[in-house]
Amino acid sequence: MPARRLALTAAATVGGAALFTYAVRSADTGEILQGVQRVGWGLAAILALAGARFLIRAECWRLCMPPLDYARGKPGARLTRAQAFSAFLAGDALGSVTPLGLLASEPAKILLTRHHLATREAVASLAAENLVYSASVMAMVGAGVAVLLATVPLPAAWQWGLAAL
Repeated sequence: MPARRLALTAAATVGGAALFTYAVRSADTGEILQGVQRVGWGLAAILALAGARFLIRAECWRLCMPPLDYARGKPGARLTRAQAFSAFLAGDALGSVTPLGLLASEPAKILLTRHHLATREAVASLAAENLVYSASVMAMVGAGVAVLLATVPLPAAWQWGLAAL
């Protein structure tokens, strides 16, 4: 790793740790600990599910990339799982901590993969992954609305409104 990149990584790590320390100190530490105790070991499951979500989305992104084309003597560029996961996680984190959201996270993912993947391929595969993810979110929301309508007694106006979704 070049010295400049190492220095930038170290500075980002120190800055992130300082911001985390500031956030914990500005909140009530006792209240944070009580919240963690209330959740208990379920916190580990929650964190594991959150991490699995990022792993699955990064792998989906990889699967949306052009296939390797050995027949024409041109192997297509592919990201490794680690490269895709780190770019996906960093881009998502950037979108979460800035008010720009998707306007920051998606270009950051493409920018972070520029040394491994052509910009055209990165944009196309990321757009395809976002379409697949959006379709899965819509399916889950639809299933949730169906379960809600089947199990919870609601006024007729609410039922018609939810059914219209």
